[in-house]
Amino acid sequence: MAGGPVTLVIDLPYDQYFGYGAIHPKVVKTVYVVIFVRLARRVLRLAYAISEPSTSDQSAASDFNFNGKLAKIILHYSFHSFQTMKTTWCWLSLAFALVSAQEPLIQQPKPVIYYSGILGGVSHNGWPLEILETLRLRGYNVSFISTEPNHKYLEPFPNIPFLRLRDEATNASFRSMFDPDDEASKKGADTFAQYLRDVLPDQKREYVEIFTRDKPALVVCDHINFACMDVASWLNIPMAQTTTIMMSEDPPFQFVDREYLDSDDTPTSLFYPFIAFYRYWMGKVKYCAVSYGVGKAIDTVPPEYNIPRHRGLAFNSGTLQIVNNFMPMSDIITLKPNDYYIGPIQPSNIQPLTEDLASYLDARSSVLYVAFGQMYVPTQREFNNIAAALLENYRAGIIDGILWASRGLPKDMLESFQANTTYDTTGFSNNPDIRFEKWVPQYSVLNHTATKLFLSHAGAASSHDAIFNGVPMLLYPFASDQPTNSVLLERAGVALVINRKATTIDRISRKIKDMLIDRREEFTANMKQMQTIALISSKRKELAADILETQALASRNGKPWYLHMEHSPGTLLGFNVFSIIGILVSYKLCCVGTKALLRKVWYALYLHFIPLSLPKIINTEIK
Repeated sequence: MAGGPVTLVIDLPYDQYFGYGAIHPKVVKTVYVVIFVRLARRVLRLAYAISEPSTSDQSAASDFNFNGKLAKIILHYSFHSFQTMKTTWCWLSLAFALVSAQEPLIQQPKPVIYYSGILGGVSHNGWPLEILETLRLRGYNVSFISTEPNHKYLEPFPNIPFLRLRDEATNASFRSMFDPDDEASKKGADTFAQYLRDVLPDQKREYVEIFTRDKPALVVCDHINFACMDVASWLNIPMAQTTTIMMSEDPPFQFVDREYLDSDDTPTSLFYPFIAFYRYWMGKVKYCAVSYGVGKAIDTVPPEYNIPRHRGLAFNSGTLQIVNNFMPMSDIITLKPNDYYIGPIQPSNIQPLTEDLASYLDARSSVLYVAFGQMYVPTQREFNNIAAALLENYRAGIIDGILWASRGLPKDMLESFQANTTYDTTGFSNNPDIRFEKWVPQYSVLNHTATKLFLSHAGAASSHDAIFNGVPMLLYPFASDQPTNSVLLERAGVALVINRKATTIDRISRKIKDMLIDRREEFTANMKQMQTIALISSKRKELAADILETQALASRNGKPWYLHMEHSPGTLLGFNVFSIIGILVSYKLCCVGTKALLRKVWYALYLHFIPLSLPKIINTEIK
């Protein structure tokens, strides 16, 4: 009677893990020696069993599958012998010895990575925590640094620790920092500046204390968390900033129309480059004028520290810019080596519909969902126009339900609309088809087949929710990145935009009818394409974690040397200085009457070596 085969497979990839609890080479060699001795003894026993067969045929099998912290060991042994139990326990002891050998000789904790965001809503603080959770699952020591009101964003991530900052000693509210009627509002800018002067000294002290105590390998800061970025830069800690719209210290392509809403100009018009140039730079001058106080306030530091301002958008700043967006929702801008599009990130913890809301949506087939985010509320006039337009489409049978997420909406606003004799509000109050809810699980509402149109402020998180669920949007932008998001979504063919400065009931009503009746198939097909791109792009959360992990482990003096962040040539108003000199000299040589040959040679050299940055103002025909 022949003995059974012996199969032994060992996989110990210890060489890949030195530095983080690896097995010492001597331990591994010892384990291999033990295995070899045991195997040799068993071969001899099998040879003896073959020469002198046992009178009783007994068989047993033992399967061990042990996944150690740093190794995978698979032992499979089958045999026919007279010492079944004894041999089995021998191999069992060996297997447990191998597993215990995988524990590190010296425990070395993974590097510390912090994310800190204070201002803003879920568009600021929701998706970075998704990436932080991914890093936590990779073994990193992660934490969320913020004030107590933002603790709620950790509900889907109970395993991420919260480092609480002291409450902000200021009377300025985030909502008052924006003027929906004027993006370059001096009042809003002054409020923001006052907020910064009130809170930055204490916040910078706290960040200095936390960062010097814990020595993080990487700090990830929200793009308006200036204290976090300034202190991390001052301490030479590798850093990344998070945002939902790509930002740059350099201007975008100079002749893209920045007047997004209701622009009747066409790029082929004769004076279009000059018009666009004027609009862009006049807008920039106005913005700089009203935000001068904000810039001074950012420089506010505790008297005991000399912390300079960190210019994270500069070309050679070394700060990674992680953007939760994708190209269809991105403005035309020059990307730097440290700019990364990693979104849109799909939420991993989606709250389901309540039983009541599920019943409401199940009973209807064409619901219009309204939500303007946590920070923005329409004026009474705007609310009246919107409500009247919705009611008009409801009566026409275009929609059979209106669901309005009314958080932040004053109670008297609805009462004032119902009491207004200018509008026919019949059927608006006490109507089961029209619901105002303080809070709704937005993603799940948009995921329901009854939701056919989303009236939104065009915030990044809301726009992503609609795209992921394939729901076309009617956009009502207020401020911040919302006007930009609106025009890009409209250009993509998945939305229409309402100009808040020229809002009427008829305009809103016609756009609703246009999207749900006249051009419904067009918007649905375009949104399907947008949804496909977003779902593919949403897989980049792991890439975002890879990028941050690389920054944490491979930076030098806080800078990503591997990105070759050489300083860009000097610029004047965003144009290469040499280009401007070349234009002036070319104009002199080509237009004043210098020798024709010199004109031709110089102009040809200029066009070859220096790309034209400014519009072609040289009206010279070279024959």
